[in-house]
Amino acid sequence: MALFAEEDIVSFFQPIIGVDNYDIFGYEVLGRLNKDNDIVSLGPFFMNKEIALRQQLEVDRIIRRKALEYYSQSNSTSKLFLNIKPQWIYQFMNDPENIPTLQLLRHYHIDPSKIVIEITEENFSGKLSMLSKILKHYKNAGCKIDSRYIHYNWCWRPYFLQTILKMLTSSMGVLTGPYRDITTKQKIYTFSFPLDGQHFLFIDILSTTEL
Repeated sequence: MALFAEEDIVSFFQPIIGVDNYDIFGYEVLGRLNKDNDIVSLGPFFMNKEIALRQQLEVDRIIRRKALEYYSQSNSTSKLFLNIKPQWIYQFMNDPENIPTLQLLRHYHIDPSKIVIEITEENFSGKLSMLSKILKHYKNAGCKIDSRYIHYNWCWRPYFLQTILKMLTSSMGVLTGPYRDITTKQKIYTFSFPLDGQHFLFIDILSTTEL
């Protein structure tokens, strides 16, 4: 039984601004629920481990299909960022022809080079070798891959603890020097800002030329 009516599931497009020219570089697809004109994020739904994987996949594929259908009709030249969890695609390791996202790109005649696959996982515990094999299918199709957010522990990121200490003592934002991401090897900066005494905002910044 479906948790939500398909017509209530909406694809939102969040602009991504290039730091080199401050133009819109692309859009990240986000899932929202439109119920009685009240827009609610589906983020908590996808993070809830008590919800069956099958139900999360059903909702995600509706979001993705609606987003790609709209994108194909927009004639946009901007890149489109799609979030995918590793556990959603393991089953297609040896079956690249049936990867849902690649099927949708073919169906809507979308140039894969415009698509950036963002692999996201808060507590990744799988084998990177297996994930790498699956991601090659997307790369071979022409998609870009962004896996900055795969970490066994986000606190592994450089400057993390040092930056928090700086913010606690100065109450000001901090911009790190450039460093290489441990997964993608891309050169990035991290900007952080204290929201209050216990919560901090961290933003990764990378040159658009590296995508």
